[in-house]
Amino acid sequence: MSGGFNSPSACLVAAGVSCCLAGCSIKATKLATGRGFSDECGWRSEDALRIRGINGRIEVRERSEDQIVAEFSPFVLIADDASASEERSELEKLRGTLKLDEASRTITVETEREGPVLSSLGADIAVSIPEAFDGPLSIEQENGTVTVESAARASRFSLVSKNGSCSVGVGFARAVDVQCGFGDLTGFVPAVPEGFETARFLTGRGDIGLRLPADDVFSVRAFSKTGGQVDTTNAQDVGCDVRIASDSSKTVVCNGATQADPVYDVVADASAEAMLAHDVVLEFAEPED
Repeated sequence: MSGGFNSPSACLVAAGVSCCLAGCSIKATKLATGRGFSDECGWRSEDALRIRGINGRIEVRERSEDQIVAEFSPFVLIADDASASEERSELEKLRGTLKLDEASRTITVETEREGPVLSSLGADIAVSIPEAFDGPLSIEQENGTVTVESAARASRFSLVSKNGSCSVGVGFARAVDVQCGFGDLTGFVPAVPEGFETARFLTGRGDIGLRLPADDVFSVRAFSKTGGQVDTTNAQDVGCDVRIASDSSKTVVCNGATQADPVYDVVADASAEAMLAHDVVLEFAEPED
């Protein structure tokens, strides 16, 4: 897995342009990558898994083996004339850990930086979870994309991302809370789980695309706070009712759902800082014969 990141490069380019306009200069930079490393641990049913990234991609996927595995790929954007020893010295300030707290039965995967470091220092994190994993799964992301191919059978799923796009498959979690601060959000709900508690998908500044099952009893309240469009695509084709308050506020009711049934809240541009309008697109999976 190659090292990489999103916003730092854009910020540096922007800073470089501003600096040039101000009459100063900026050094050329290069991306230096360190040797990847990994760790793994066992787990028990209902153990919690917490993933925390500071800079770099986070990916979560299923695996057939019954271990949780974390892989770290360090990187840093550094001056183009930096020596190999300078690169190595900076990369060695990145720490990646996988640890189990026996008392709370919480498994934590996280990256940390030690001492004075370049702000671009980070690591891509890839976490593989057993397909039978059934505990709470939470992700905290400072900067970088988040891709959750599958949350397995996690009982609860939460994601708080400050910067970077998000793509999440929430599995059969009873409680879902996805907050993608600055970036677009793509989500997939394969089925409404038994014991449903609550579910919301929101962006601070970004579009939302959400795919839901059409053959379950539930409703969706979708809203773009900045006046973007809410597109319900094929909702009526699969038998759901669409109730329109405005182009930017719609409710979709499937299979006769009432207020007592599961409700999915979907809100684009929830942040007061959002300036440009972003849209919500809802798609409904065709019922299987």
